[in-house]
Amino acid sequence: MACKVTCNRHGQLAFRLYWDGNKFWEGTSLKDTPKNRERMQARAVLISEEMERGSFNYLKWFPSGNKAQQFKPKATAHTIGTYYALWIERKKPPLIRKGLARDYRDHFRLYILPKFEETKLDELTPVLLDAFRSFLIHERRLSIKSARNVIDASFRAMFRDARTVDYVPELQGKDPFAVLQWPRLRTGKPDPFSEQERDEVLSYFREKVRHYYPLVYALFFTGMRPSEALALRWGDIDLARRELIITKSRYLDEESGTKTAASERTITIMKDLAALLATIKPLHVTEQSHVFLNQEGQPINFHTWRAKIWYRALRAKKVRERRPYTMRHTFISLGLTTNVNPKWLADYCGTSLAMIEKHYGKYIRNDADEQLSRMIQKGTEGETFGETVDEQTELNASELAENIREEIGGATITV
Repeated sequence: MACKVTCNRHGQLAFRLYWDGNKFWEGTSLKDTPKNRERMQARAVLISEEMERGSFNYLKWFPSGNKAQQFKPKATAHTIGTYYALWIERKKPPLIRKGLARDYRDHFRLYILPKFEETKLDELTPVLLDAFRSFLIHERRLSIKSARNVIDASFRAMFRDARTVDYVPELQGKDPFAVLQWPRLRTGKPDPFSEQERDEVLSYFREKVRHYYPLVYALFFTGMRPSEALALRWGDIDLARRELIITKSRYLDEESGTKTAASERTITIMKDLAALLATIKPLHVTEQSHVFLNQEGQPINFHTWRAKIWYRALRAKKVRERRPYTMRHTFISLGLTTNVNPKWLADYCGTSLAMIEKHYGKYIRNDADEQLSRMIQKGTEGETFGETVDEQTELNASELAENIREEIGGATITV
């Protein structure tokens, strides 16, 4: 099996394919020039490699080729209901996150299938989607954000896979979701705890729920995402070096990678936190043992912990209720207000500098006056700004007088 570049009798380049016991030609309409041949030869190499791997897709390379009709799948006239039944079986961990798989199932079961189960895939139009959006918002009372998650995330993901992965022929060139306009939503701003609130929460855990004090302390003083902390294992921590390696996250009792590739990181933790973790490390423990466990010695169920432990602590201390994720906001915002380098802070927390500036910009110290003062001092090399302005004014006036003097033939001008 291979693909070769040749030239036909009209002087145009063509591909000669030997694949699956068949031999056929595919023209390119390109003249046989060195540049064109080099380009087509590169494509032939890729095609040959796909043939060897068994992943060659004729229609991807030659959608209008001589054998296109032979390889196009027969129209199946899938309804949204029948295609969903096939599609959802492929949407399971570890290929996708457990939370996303749950959202897909809930969105289709509760909202999409009751309206579209018998609708054919190629009959889905922007008008139907617009009416569906109105139904979700006005009759089902979903927020715009929730309605968009149903339509523009779950529903659109299924339609996209039908068009691109399963290559349903009647969907080619169609994307009814693309023209649906959504209002811009205001992004929620971080609502961090104050230092006093942080200390109040910590004191509650230290005195009342000591078992979970190390977890809360770690979240407040590393800026880790809760899902990252719950996935930590003792093999990820070097207490002697005070290093903590973050490569995993845990959500809905399932572990997967971190939120993004940039979220994988190694951080140095404070001495107090290292000492605290040392006190809870069992004498006999494996590298795969989780660091933070519930009171039964099992990995923590975050939703149960949040409802029964976290919010109870806030109420007990009369601290306004906020999600556990707010501990991360607190670490970042307090770091910025104490003039920590934003780039270092972004790397430490596994996010980008752009995200830090976008969401926490108001906490970054505004030292414009100090910076401008430095620029002025450096630019004038010791002169005062007032002196520089006066000298420039005198210079400009002298130049002006000289110009006028020349124009009127050398007469004396007083400035």
